[in-house]
Amino acid sequence: MSLPKSTGEPAFKEYAAWYDAFNPAKDYGAEVDYLLRHIEAISGTPRRWLDIGCGTGRHLAAIKSKGIDVEGLDRSEGMIERARLAHPDIPFHVGTAQDFTLGGDRDVVSMLFHVMSYQHSDEMVRSAMKSVRAH
Repeated sequence: MSLPKSTGEPAFKEYAAWYDAFNPAKDYGAEVDYLLRHIEAISGTPRRWLDIGCGTGRHLAAIKSKGIDVEGLDRSEGMIERARLAHPDIPFHVGTAQDFTLGGDRDVVSMLFHVMSYQHSDEMVRSAMKSVRAH
């Protein structure tokens, strides 16, 4: 028996309303400090950062507070709606890791938390990495 394929959007639409409530103790600032320490050790302080699977944008808000230009991408319109309301000064885009095309290069393209676990086939992983490389 095979399960039907789903885009996951209905689940994400419902989940978006609860996402931040499920993570009340998450220390976004500490996570960003950890990331920046490691990124800066390799390539210096980034100027432009794209977060794929940005959810409601809380990591990006913490990154922006460090003076870095940020933008976010998420496949869930519900997540992006909430991100735009909470962080109107950050550009957010709806799209998947495989199909986005944004102008210009970024110093960092991240997929934080468990974004890679949503890439459930080799082709999805390859396409996502190709999109990341292009940016």
